[in-house]
Amino acid sequence: MDKTAKNLITPEFDEVWPFKNHFARVKKGNKWGFINTAGDLVIKPLFDKTYDFHDGVARVINFDFWGYRHIKYINKKGEIITDIEFTDASDFHEGLAKVLIGEKWGFINTEGKFVIHTIYDYAHDFHNGFACIKLGKLWGFINKNGKIVIKPQFDKARDFNNGLAAVKSVDKWGYIDNTGKFIIDPEYENARSFHEKIAAVKISGKWGYINTKGTYVVSPSYDDAADFHEGLAAVLKNHKWGFVNREGKTVVKPVFDEVYDFQEGMAAVKLHNKWGYINREGEFIIKPRYDWTCNFNNGLALVLTGDEAKIWGRKDEAHYSDLENFKTTLLYNTETAMSYINKKGQTVYKENRKPVSISVSTDIDIINNGKLIYNKYCTPCHKQGGAGSIGPNLTDD
Repeated sequence: MDKTAKNLITPEFDEVWPFKNHFARVKKGNKWGFINTAGDLVIKPLFDKTYDFHDGVARVINFDFWGYRHIKYINKKGEIITDIEFTDASDFHEGLAKVLIGEKWGFINTEGKFVIHTIYDYAHDFHNGFACIKLGKLWGFINKNGKIVIKPQFDKARDFNNGLAAVKSVDKWGYIDNTGKFIIDPEYENARSFHEKIAAVKISGKWGYINTKGTYVVSPSYDDAADFHEGLAAVLKNHKWGFVNREGKTVVKPVFDEVYDFQEGMAAVKLHNKWGYINREGEFIIKPRYDWTCNFNNGLALVLTGDEAKIWGRKDEAHYSDLENFKTTLLYNTETAMSYINKKGQTVYKENRKPVSISVSTDIDIINNGKLIYNKYCTPCHKQGGAGSIGPNLTDD
């Protein structure tokens, strides 16, 4: 379907996911495969679960009779690139994917060969040429050759962005460069990664924003603060969300219960238990009338209507270590309609769905004592690195 709701690919699948990197996941019966943008079934439905292609490689999973999962990687021809059995694995980032064997993490390349052996207690994906790794209780950084460039010495660490990485040392957060030197001294109670050369930091119980020199551009006065996207950042005050610009000016008053970051010039916001969309001035372009929404992607957004449409996460079961994956599940019943809308709020496609549940992957920055702390992004609703839902249950301590 294109933006005018014209069917470009003949409906023949039981379930489909949006295109990503020129491929879309499709389901026939109980198995998943892939089609290309011409609608050709290029990889037959042979798998119990699939993930999107990244760097020309996709994760696939099959379950055996006993329910154990077997994780593999395939190329664009559907060929399995390695016979190694992984306990867990991630998508490729910058040409490498982190994999778990037993209780240790390492990295493979797009040919399925180990370039960094499984010796780490945990690891992040590569970002800007570096990956956070954990040995014992301490965090450091490696390069793509597997060389430890910053030895494990920090209590916690976040990925490099805009040339700096947030690290926690002796109960305070600061920022280091790629040599491990502190550029911004550790003085914060909490700190996020830099986005658009601005980072949210917490001091004396309040959140503000600093630049890459450590100078405040937005004074600490908020109860919570999200990353900057498209020049605006969501901030929480008195239990309500609004938006500030890079100069610290409130451009959208804090009146919303939940918000998404801005994407394609619009942000989804929740008011009085319904979702709608605002522009950068805070004006409603699409009034709140949906029970669940996604951000706009290429001019279209997925929305749901129905009394029982909701997102829930098993946070009471999420007793994972830092930076583990977490899943929420989108539930909707026979009274729930799934629609795609354009930026005018016009429905270009609508479908009443049968009872079903969809797993929505989220990339979690921290999970502590079973509480979901920070939702970085969810797929397929948001672009990679885009916004997730921000609100009372998806916030950062």
